[in-house]
Amino acid sequence: MNKNFLFTLFLVFVNVIFVASQRVNISVDYSINKGYSNSQCGVDTEPACTSLEDAGNRAILESVENNATPILIYILSNINGSAPASLGNLYSVCAFIQILSPNASNPFTIDGSNTDQPFLTIEEPSEQQTTSSTSSSSSSSPTCLIQRKIYISNLKFTNWKQTLIKIHINQETKETPTDQSKSIILQVFRTEVSYSSSILLIYPKNQNEYYNYNSIAILAMITAKYMTSSPNLLAPNSIDELLPPLYIVGAAVQDQIYLENSNISLTPFFYIEKCLWKGGIRNISNNIFSCNPYMFFVKSHMFSIGMISFFNNEVMTYIYILEQQADFVAITPVADLANISTPTYCHKNKYLNHQYYNSFTVFIRGNSTFSDLYFNMLSYYKSNIDFFYAQDSNINFEFAATYPPNRGYANLFKIINCTLRIYNVDMSVYQFPIVGSNSSVYLDSYYLNNTLIFKNETFCNCSDCLYYEYLNSNIKRIDTSFRYSLCNPKLTPTPSTTTTPTPSTTTTSTSTTITDPTATTTTTTTLIPTSTTSTTTSTTSTTTTTTTTIITTTAATTMTATTAATTTTSIPTTSITTSDITTSPIQTGSHSTSSAEKISMAEPTSKRTSIMVLFIVVIVFIFM
Repeated sequence: MNKNFLFTLFLVFVNVIFVASQRVNISVDYSINKGYSNSQCGVDTEPACTSLEDAGNRAILESVENNATPILIYILSNINGSAPASLGNLYSVCAFIQILSPNASNPFTIDGSNTDQPFLTIEEPSEQQTTSSTSSSSSSSPTCLIQRKIYISNLKFTNWKQTLIKIHINQETKETPTDQSKSIILQVFRTEVSYSSSILLIYPKNQNEYYNYNSIAILAMITAKYMTSSPNLLAPNSIDELLPPLYIVGAAVQDQIYLENSNISLTPFFYIEKCLWKGGIRNISNNIFSCNPYMFFVKSHMFSIGMISFFNNEVMTYIYILEQQADFVAITPVADLANISTPTYCHKNKYLNHQYYNSFTVFIRGNSTFSDLYFNMLSYYKSNIDFFYAQDSNINFEFAATYPPNRGYANLFKIINCTLRIYNVDMSVYQFPIVGSNSSVYLDSYYLNNTLIFKNETFCNCSDCLYYEYLNSNIKRIDTSFRYSLCNPKLTPTPSTTTTPTPSTTTTSTSTTITDPTATTTTTTTLIPTSTTSTTTSTTSTTTTTTTTIITTTAATTMTATTAATTTTSIPTTSITTSDITTSPIQTGSHSTSSAEKISMAEPTSKRTSIMVLFIVVIVFIFM
């Protein structure tokens, strides 16, 4: 559905509420001089408020004294950073509040360079705090009888050193809520955040293992760019961990956040704990996350990761899921992944005492189904991390379609103490696609019977793992006893034997060529380690020539003795030439003759030739 249509529908809904209720408009204009006292500004014929703090105090006054709702705060100018830009704590406002620029096509910019407080705070006072005057931005109020609703739209935030929106109350722990003061809806539409570090900080004042997800509902449609990790803001209840851009505990969250050109290298981008999560469409490009997960979920119920385009990012872990709270909940991401790189060095290996792992996806202590997965790897990259790491979990892993997500990863699946069911996953790219220990692996029959994508090595490198084949409801155990010899050939016991070296087999090739009745004979002997013998005879000339050639793996030595039969006796000449050649070692039998051995085999022939030459010289000398 078109986003503009949804937003228009939302405005119609808001206007209907405005008509049926006591509506109050409060205007804020930083470009004019202050012409009022206290917070008597912004409403009807009063001068516009010249600060957001005054506008926040006027909203509290209208809510407490007049039960006004809805309350619209219109921002009519840019806020350039020379003055604070905080509405203060609006916990006392029991109303539907909307904060916006009136012109959606030309939103105003709020610069937080000179602001040391969040743009908007909803913080419940401690019990010991007494009720302040109604003009105080930190005053408390009687229990709200209606649900608080806060809508922020058509604004740009830049240069914020503090978080933008902070909600810190005693959250609902009952499955059936009874206290409306603990119920808040926060919706952020058409909002841009740049050169800042913290967008949402939502966490409970009360400690509990369970929070009612629906008590605090968040819908965020935000474009964030040039974000950085905060060097100063600390995560709640921590003395050394920094605050990530989105830190949310105990809420129902649906996001549609676009992130680009940012460096979030000190924290995760999302830290989500004890939440219900449904991801929307996101475009994440040109960012550095380093060794920190892009999304970090702790004890949360994930309904869907969402549809994501993930381009040109440096990241170790895309998503980290710790103690998933719902059994077999479908997680259906559609992801286009391209030009992903991994950091060459990690300066930290955990966040809030949660250990990091070298994997693109991490799943620890949970039960879940990853279904209808579609990963489109648009470009190849090489990485030393695993694609999916799981520990102490029960997982179903299904691909609806895939251009293999496993290209470039060290391993496709690494599992420790898990039950893993794999369906429609092509693991043929990897020699050992499943590694780990003490796990049960269920492979679908189609994969096992498809010789193009299945290899026996699939069963290697997962120690003490059991494998099963399943087709519909039929499951049978796979006998993998053969894998020990297949996967560890060096460890396979073999009988002890003693090998006696044997000489290489030599081949003699003799060719005789005859061309006329005077018959010239040529004999060639070649010593090579093969087992082929051939003899060829033909007629050529009246000259007799004998050639012996010795071939080794590194050099060829040729010795030629030529005698010319004429009426005059001449001394035969002997020529020896050696030239280097490059060949591959050829071996037969269990012993290969070395070059030195083969060259020494030619020495008797050389000595006989020398003796013959000396004998002829002596005979000639005697008869002279």
